[in-house]
Amino acid sequence: MPSRAHKWIGRAALLSFTLSILLIDEPSIVPASDQGTHVRRRLEDDQEGKDKTAEAQAALTALEKAMGVLDEIIAAHDANDRDVPSESQGVVSSEQAADEENTADESAVAQADGGVDQQQQETDSTPQDEATDSEQQTDQPSAQEETSQEIDTASENDSVKKAAAEALGEAKNNRRDPAPQPVQSREKYFGKVFPETNHVDMPFYLRNTFEPSPLKPEDRDIIFYWHIPKTAGGLVKNIMGMCFGLKRAEKLKEPASLEMVHNVIVNVDTSSPEGIAEAHELGLVDSNMVDFIFSSFVLSASSLFTPQHRGRAFTIIRHPIDAAASNFHARKVKHPELRGKYTLAQYAAKNFFIDNWVTRQLTGTLPHEELEQRHVDQAKNILAAKFFVGIYEHMDETMRQLKAFYKWKALEGQEYCVTDLIHGANPNFQKTYRGKPARGSNDWAFVAHVERWDMELYYFALEVFSKQGRIWNADEYSLIETSTGDKSY
Repeated sequence: MPSRAHKWIGRAALLSFTLSILLIDEPSIVPASDQGTHVRRRLEDDQEGKDKTAEAQAALTALEKAMGVLDEIIAAHDANDRDVPSESQGVVSSEQAADEENTADESAVAQADGGVDQQQQETDSTPQDEATDSEQQTDQPSAQEETSQEIDTASENDSVKKAAAEALGEAKNNRRDPAPQPVQSREKYFGKVFPETNHVDMPFYLRNTFEPSPLKPEDRDIIFYWHIPKTAGGLVKNIMGMCFGLKRAEKLKEPASLEMVHNVIVNVDTSSPEGIAEAHELGLVDSNMVDFIFSSFVLSASSLFTPQHRGRAFTIIRHPIDAAASNFHARKVKHPELRGKYTLAQYAAKNFFIDNWVTRQLTGTLPHEELEQRHVDQAKNILAAKFFVGIYEHMDETMRQLKAFYKWKALEGQEYCVTDLIHGANPNFQKTYRGKPARGSNDWAFVAHVERWDMELYYFALEVFSKQGRIWNADEYSLIETSTGDKSY
């Protein structure tokens, strides 16, 4: 029969090996001036990232099976010498207590949130809230260094017990909650109205990205900004309005109407299913009063467009792990009683966490429905055909490309407006920094597994973004307008 030291060394070695497999690199953030070149150079590395995401899924499955076998062996061993006190018995008790605490906390989270189905659909009410989602740049240790540190620790028996107990507890706590996702109605999750679609389920009246503009004088395209939560939606809305003078719909007072408020906002809500249905009844798009529609409900909002007023869409995508971390921190700020209750991985393991939000929204797949490869393939096709793609981590380059694509002209005296807002010259948009999970950490690896379909979609979006940069290159289209006669739109 193996000794207790051997048991814990075995566990630590298994967990160390698995964590070393799960080290997934994130795309680095490059200076705005070198976006076009550097993003293209990252694409080969991004392919490796996609492969590692698949490896992570397989490794986690193997880890669960291996831990189950180890648990049986240790349980049998403990039964033979139960009368002998040991540190490992204390560890088991701690794990059981933690499991009980997490079970009790789950109901508290659901009550505090006021409904789990609104988790990913919340949009921030002020630009300041969105502006706090900037990334903190930190140097992370390499995979080889972390693995080496784990092996060195395993040489000391006491340290092995402590490290193994913590790692095993994390792995157990972070297993996806076996309880099924709450069943949600299609109307509540996607909206009350849906667009006409073609034979491959693409919204019919969203114009293809590279399709020519309308030729008839009575026809007019309207910009559709599909806002993915935690991607600086408030900032982008204000750039479009303050820097380029674009008019939008936003309900500022009751009742909803086609009244123009402050010369830039039509008093109609497009951010909720009820508001979109009301916008239909009021004929918002046919009124010719707005330049862009802003909504997180991609399918429902797409139904607003008509043959005479088609939508020309764009969206901004963020790394799924960073987006999950931002949402996690925002919820803790909103509900202070939840601070310290969960790690990010434990939060993502709960059945109220809506995984792969972007893929689900594009394909009309409800949270309780299982995603497959065909869903992310469909999401890629829709994204490539119907959306001009921006990347949250490359906001300067994103705004430069959008400005060129839509041929936006800065208002008089607002030539530096975009860069000022992005980089915080306006105190309302001063950015703060919050931590995000380190690459290769337990949180990073587990969330990468849970969000594996959105991870694949994000890497695909990077490829689309790079291709756009080659078409609307920085040599011809600049972000800051000049008087030298270049193609600065």
